[in-house]
Amino acid sequence: MNVVISWILAIFAVIGGLDFLFGNKLGLGSKFERALALMGPMATSITGVIVMVPVLTLALQKTIVPLFGKIGFDPGVFGGLIPIDWGGFFLAKDLAIDSRLGLFGGVNVAGTFGTVLSFAIPLGMRVLKEKNKQDAFARGILEGLVILPISLILGGLAAGLGFIEILWHSLPIFILSGLVLLGIWKNLPLMVRIFTVFSQILRAIGIFGITIGAFQQMSGVTIIPIITPILDAMRIICMITVTMLGCLPLSDFLTRILRKPLEILAKKIRTSPEALSGPIMTVASGTAGIIGMQDYDERGIELNAAFVVFAVSALSAQLSFILNNVPDYTLPYMVTKFGGGFLAVIFSVWMMNRRENKQ
Repeated sequence: MNVVISWILAIFAVIGGLDFLFGNKLGLGSKFERALALMGPMATSITGVIVMVPVLTLALQKTIVPLFGKIGFDPGVFGGLIPIDWGGFFLAKDLAIDSRLGLFGGVNVAGTFGTVLSFAIPLGMRVLKEKNKQDAFARGILEGLVILPISLILGGLAAGLGFIEILWHSLPIFILSGLVLLGIWKNLPLMVRIFTVFSQILRAIGIFGITIGAFQQMSGVTIIPIITPILDAMRIICMITVTMLGCLPLSDFLTRILRKPLEILAKKIRTSPEALSGPIMTVASGTAGIIGMQDYDERGIELNAAFVVFAVSALSAQLSFILNNVPDYTLPYMVTKFGGGFLAVIFSVWMMNRRENKQ
């Protein structure tokens, strides 16, 4: 499967590159150019965290690992509280006792719950200024989190883990997810502040990591011996960027060919066609997908927020990371991201219709 995906992306990278060269006649060249332009922002948010992963691993090995060991949970799953491509993959892998559970934490958990905690919720609540839109976004996140256990179980089964094994080792994540659900329901502003602070801490760690990594690389003076060399971290960013050269033109192409079916479906769901094109934007760029919600009606925001819990950058940065680091894990990744996203959309529509029918 990963070979097929790689070939599709390679073909669209060629099409996008040639279109960019000949004046963006097809409209795909601009997406190729945008993929190149994203390298800088990605490097800022991701590189430093990857540099600091060995330090984070050591800190957690002294605290979380012994506690989890006594209870019987694999700490690799806990490493997934950071997004896949922000260092969550490497953190989970380094913490894990069982390498299979390290992959599960670093891909399945980090690609959903970790991404929502660190990225989606802080950005969404910052972008959506009006209270009614914030409330719709929060409802969508809640609906997505309800589906999260199902998504993780499906992804774990696709990875070859046993059902009971998944349930047991995911229990800390399920409990934490339940607390987040309760917090959003009872006190949304407080939860947003908590997630924003968590995101800011990660950003600070990243900037510190870039600074120390750059200094050690250029000066030859070692301040923190165990950090990942900055050039190794930058290599990961370069690999992600290369794959995105095909991802973004492909996502734009899919948006065009699905426009008519989306218009028909939008009428049935009672939202705008633009709102139904949101998920395609989300899988291409989580930032673009969330920012685009400003222009949707409340039903569109709620539906997209439920989808965001799972599918942020599912066909771009995170997929690029998987294809370049663990290509054999592509199927479990896709099952978790798209299986969860599909179920979340269905559940969200059902909840909206149920709520409106009661009024």
